[in-house]
Amino acid sequence: MASQASTLLGALLDRFLPSPGRAAERSGRSYAWGPPSRWSQSWQSPDRLTGAPVPQPGDAAPAPAPSAEDVRRAAAAADKVDVTVVGTVPAGSNVVEGVVEEEPARAAGPVDADDADDTDDTDGDPGSAGDPAAPPPAAGGAGGDGTDPWAEHRADGGDVPGAPAPRRLRDDVLAGVAIALVALLGLAAVVYHGAIGDWMTRQRVQQAASAFARAWEGGRLDRVTYDRASSTGGAPVTDADALSAAVARRAGAVTAGLTTRSPDNPSDVSLVGSPVLRRGADGRTATQRARVVWTVDGGRTWAYDTTVTLRERGSRWRVAWSPQIVHPALTADGALLTERVQGARAAILGARDEPLTSTVTVVRVRYATNALIRPRGDIQRLARLTGVSPKALVAKVGSVRRGTTVEVAMLRTGRWRDVSREALRIKGVTATRMTAAVPRTPTYGRALLGEALPATEAAARASGGRVVAGELVGTTGLQRSYDGRLRGTPGQRVVVVPVPDEGTLAPRPVAADASPGGAVLAVLGRPAPGTPVRLTLDARVEAAAQQAVDRAGGRTSLVAVDRRSGRVLAVASNVGEEWDRPLLGAYPPGSTFKIVTTWALTGHGRTVAERYDCPASITVGDNVFRNADRRPHGRASLARQFATSCNTAFAGLGAQVSDRDLQIAAKDLGIGVPAPSLGLGAFSGSVPPTRTTAVHAASLIGQGDVVVSPLSMALTSATIAEGRYRAPTLVLGAGAPAPVTGPTLDPARVATLQSLMCETVRSGTARALRTAPGAAVAGKTGTAQYGEPEPVGAHAWFTGYQRDLAFAVVVERGGSGAGAAVPVARSFLSRVNAGARPAPARSCGPATAALSG
Repeated sequence: MASQASTLLGALLDRFLPSPGRAAERSGRSYAWGPPSRWSQSWQSPDRLTGAPVPQPGDAAPAPAPSAEDVRRAAAAADKVDVTVVGTVPAGSNVVEGVVEEEPARAAGPVDADDADDTDDTDGDPGSAGDPAAPPPAAGGAGGDGTDPWAEHRADGGDVPGAPAPRRLRDDVLAGVAIALVALLGLAAVVYHGAIGDWMTRQRVQQAASAFARAWEGGRLDRVTYDRASSTGGAPVTDADALSAAVARRAGAVTAGLTTRSPDNPSDVSLVGSPVLRRGADGRTATQRARVVWTVDGGRTWAYDTTVTLRERGSRWRVAWSPQIVHPALTADGALLTERVQGARAAILGARDEPLTSTVTVVRVRYATNALIRPRGDIQRLARLTGVSPKALVAKVGSVRRGTTVEVAMLRTGRWRDVSREALRIKGVTATRMTAAVPRTPTYGRALLGEALPATEAAARASGGRVVAGELVGTTGLQRSYDGRLRGTPGQRVVVVPVPDEGTLAPRPVAADASPGGAVLAVLGRPAPGTPVRLTLDARVEAAAQQAVDRAGGRTSLVAVDRRSGRVLAVASNVGEEWDRPLLGAYPPGSTFKIVTTWALTGHGRTVAERYDCPASITVGDNVFRNADRRPHGRASLARQFATSCNTAFAGLGAQVSDRDLQIAAKDLGIGVPAPSLGLGAFSGSVPPTRTTAVHAASLIGQGDVVVSPLSMALTSATIAEGRYRAPTLVLGAGAPAPVTGPTLDPARVATLQSLMCETVRSGTARALRTAPGAAVAGKTGTAQYGEPEPVGAHAWFTGYQRDLAFAVVVERGGSGAGAAVPVARSFLSRVNAGARPAPARSCGPATAALSG
């Protein structure tokens, strides 16, 4: 069978790759050739076809060449056995002849006439009879007619009998090439079938690996069927569903510390290259490289390559899970953790780059309302120990439900050491040490500057990954408004830590100088320190303002500005809330608004000498207006009515000062003018149009719908002192628009208001400031009633200026401005001008002259 297959293959090659120089004639599917074949074995010698021996090289001259008729008859005989014979070949040359495919049996029938003639034809030329295989005659003739019976054979490339076979070397080379080609074809067939199998196997491996990658990205690892050889950190699990759940739990524990999201999933898992197949004693395994990308909190990415191991069970490939798939460096008990490396938090700086805040260790004091009874005495004692208002703390504790923890105070460590022993004896008191960024003193600019404290779990979740629990973030004031700038850019690194026995890991903050919590796998970013926020606040003026309001009896706010530049020099409040009352508070201004009403009145040519009535009460519309002391003050000059703050005289000016007049005057002095140059939000006041004469009369004395902030009233005094409005500035270099400057006001009208405010201090309701240290003070008091429909109380006001310093004070529910606000203003000026001698005004020009006239 093998020899037949070899012969058949050789026949095919001879058909498609014949030897060079071979003459071959085909009859149907049969063939024959002269030279020996390199491809097949010999079936029979040509002498069996012709009946004559094959001449050999070197033999004696052969008999005369066969005639053409003899050759034709031999061919006819060969054709009958499906073999074509062309000429003679050397003896012993192992000529091959055969049939590639069997021809159908030839149908019986009459013999062709030509064939019959061939068998009986005996006429030929002399010398043509004899062996048809005899060599041809010499050149120049044959058989007497000069023809060469082998010419056709030579023309077809046949060999002349007795001569060496031509081009045998090239035939051998081509034969070698053909043999190599056959070998390659056979080898290719074997390899082809093996390659197809491997290719299909790799496709199945990649399908299983790709399904695992998609499940990992989507947080669905519990929906993957794993190989039973998977390592889940505990006892082997045989149940498929239980194994899937165990792998999902273990993977979640390993990666829980990477981000604050839940669950922690990579943002991308993509296969890299082709899988590598291996065969071992326990079956076939495969490994597939994968590129894993995590997006950690803050938007940074961490990318690395890992290897997924798969095992063949039957006809299925399944992932053999282990922690090394999550990251190659993990061990059986390892987990990944992101550490947020905090840089140094920047300070908030004052006008001369003096630090107004610092990052220190503080003690957070709290009171837990778990007890059924909340002893008032204990709460008041705790308030006194921590320096907060006993009344305010009692109210705060009483307003919350049982089980609520109340913030009491944030104390420096030194202060806490002094009171800790006694404070901790009070049931429900807890104290926690922490790092915080706080003002210079517990009350120094507290509402404005604010605090930066460790972020709570709730704050971290609400930030969407911007911060992590425990990281120092601004919670109030400017610390919150400019947190991103002050905090800078945290660094991040990924470390390997043990999987916790209880609970789960979460990204944690660490100080810039802290050592890593484990082996560092990647550094995703270096920490950058924060950028300081520079303010116009003057540390000395701010300290004086804060001390003044801290000594006040009620909720007090104070704002001071530089009248020449509009720069805010002090913002102080004694209210321990994050709401910045000095800038955002909206209060009725009371009689301080008479500055605006008088400015509108002077716009109609009125002077300080003009006289007005001041009855004890006056009815406008359906409202009755009374003086603060409920007494009449008779008819007097405008200077006198302004200095003594006569309500009835100003409430009766409605016929001379319209709504529009009042609104224009307010705008001239900065009330209601937006202040984007401040660098943060503030309320500039509002003077809405009135609907009735009664409401309009109320507006003329700073009641009704008119509201202002301490900042806007300080700017009013600054505008009168300077003669033009200058927009306030607080935060420098924060991208806020450049401050604007209003038009220069009428100098004569400005002089009138300056004279009236001077006389108010020299001889009017603010005369307690006449002996304040430093230069002469000018200003206006106010008592602003609140409550509807009947007033239930009054806020106390004072606004004024001393040289370049303009300011405003409000004491909530303080009563009269002279009784509550003026003392705060005097305390403030005494600290600003510490050691200076008073320099009261001896005369206030036109106003003083009007009083004596």
